[in-house]
Amino acid sequence: MPKTKKEEKKGAVDPAKKAEAKKKTEEALRETESTVSEVEKESPEPKRAGRPDWYEDMKERTSRAHTYMRCFDATKKDVGSTYSIKKLDQIREASNQKLFEMSFLEEGTVKCHEKMMSDTEHEKRKVKGQEYYERTMSRISRAKQKHSDLLDAIETRKEEIKRDPKQAKKSSIIERFREMGKNHTMLQLIRRVRLFETNPGYKEKATTWYGKAAEKVMGVKNAIMTDGITEVTETSSKIKSTTDDLQENAEELQNAIEGIDKEDGPLKGIFGMVKNTAGLIKDTFFFIKDFDKRSSENNLDQMIGIVTSGMSTLADVAGKLASLLSNFPFIGPIIGLIKNGIKFFTEGYKLFRSQRRIRKLREQKKILKERMLKRKKKYASDPELKGLYKYIGEGKEGQAELDAKKLGKREYRGLRGGGSDARDKMKRAESSKTQAGKKKAYYAAKEAETVEQYDEIKEAIHKNKNRTKDATVAIVQEGIDVAANIAKFFPGTGDVVSAAIKIGSTIAGAGKFVGSKMVDLGKSAFGHRRSKEKKKKFRSKYAEHIYDHMAEVSEYLDGEGKIDLNKADPGRVRKVAESYDYAENMLTGMGVDMADMVGAKSKGELLEAMSEAFGAGD
Repeated sequence: MPKTKKEEKKGAVDPAKKAEAKKKTEEALRETESTVSEVEKESPEPKRAGRPDWYEDMKERTSRAHTYMRCFDATKKDVGSTYSIKKLDQIREASNQKLFEMSFLEEGTVKCHEKMMSDTEHEKRKVKGQEYYERTMSRISRAKQKHSDLLDAIETRKEEIKRDPKQAKKSSIIERFREMGKNHTMLQLIRRVRLFETNPGYKEKATTWYGKAAEKVMGVKNAIMTDGITEVTETSSKIKSTTDDLQENAEELQNAIEGIDKEDGPLKGIFGMVKNTAGLIKDTFFFIKDFDKRSSENNLDQMIGIVTSGMSTLADVAGKLASLLSNFPFIGPIIGLIKNGIKFFTEGYKLFRSQRRIRKLREQKKILKERMLKRKKKYASDPELKGLYKYIGEGKEGQAELDAKKLGKREYRGLRGGGSDARDKMKRAESSKTQAGKKKAYYAAKEAETVEQYDEIKEAIHKNKNRTKDATVAIVQEGIDVAANIAKFFPGTGDVVSAAIKIGSTIAGAGKFVGSKMVDLGKSAFGHRRSKEKKKKFRSKYAEHIYDHMAEVSEYLDGEGKIDLNKADPGRVRKVAESYDYAENMLTGMGVDMADMVGAKSKGELLEAMSEAFGAGD
């Protein structure tokens, strides 16, 4: 059967693209330093074909025996820097497997020697062969002893880890990451970051038809819709929507007052329902498609959004069908109350989530302040460092208290430099952090990095406070709408009251919107620290800083795409774990859609998505 044009195109293009993508991914995940011990590596296969005689066989066996001896010895040296008990058990298992393999080598060597001794045609070669035999057996014997020493070293190391709290902590950290599933959302994102770091300037091209179409549409949109035009368009759209609501409510009030009963056409509102249904299908499709790219929290948010949207659409359909079948005087207010209930649930859920995120972020802020206080006490006796963390103090009950006036406004700090500045300074000064007269540079940079973390947590709290406020206002407005729908159950005067309430609610909403816009315009005109332009700048800086934390963690990805800290410098295990936790907590606290993060086509796109996440809810 001849191939279709689509099949021919796929056969010609897709394999190359897939091969290129696979290559880039493999490069991104390749370790700079192997995390596999010598005994865990596969042994080379003995040469079977082309072996001239027993002499060459014995010579090759001598080499293999040396390999076993060397791998046991090398692994023993690595055991001292291993902090995972589970890893040590894996090494022990691999070591025993190697010993089992070596038993076949020993047995074969004895048989080869027997064959050699029965050969009467090559007496001169037998002398050299005997030397190889004795050397092989000696090496096997030494390898057995080294295997025994390795097992002893493993058990000793396990006891050291159990006795030492610090080592036990490192072990638990390592195990935590080793047990993390490969498809964990944060691991997917960190692998993405590793791809961007390994391939500077990398930008993934769409391969699916809808992806290519979306790229073209977004390209046209970005070329036409600048930030300024987008702002004007969104504002105009909001004004038009508010104007339409006021007009509709005013007409409803007039009709109620005049007692005019106007019937809607049977097809009025059908287009809107079709549009809503299509949107619901699209949201459901992408929810299923990106399910494994989201955290459980993300998926819950998305699912609730889809379910409530579906319920609202269903209520519209039910109301329309009822109005087409017969004249139900109370169908309108009943459907309205149903939609009120749905709205109450969705906004209440948003309120709950925002409050929960605020609590978690405040816990992180508390931990960070305690860390600041601990460092201040530690540096107090050092003449070079005692001036650091001057804005943190200790309360009456020993709690860490931060003086906001001494620290200053986070927005002003956010407008200076970039999100990588403090971390870059720390790296440059790390080699001299123990030298008198030079160590302050490192610890001052470390303080600046800690303060930036504090600023980012505060900004995330600010964002969730805005979300809480918006959800509260929405619930209040929905309560007003409930009163309007209840009033509709009383024909005549009730209709007038209902329409009047809705007009008041619409005007209140319009006032909030206009007031918010006026405040934004005023901030921009006077260069306020929280003007739209300045917020974009320091939020981009915050996004860059969070990205750097993920980039640091991505350096420890193994060949399977999981985080392996066994080969990390002992002093870095805890720091890498802290970087991971900070990045994850910040992304969770901002309520980002992880599918958007994991699906980012480039580093720039990922940074922009994180920056925008700080502003959601403004």
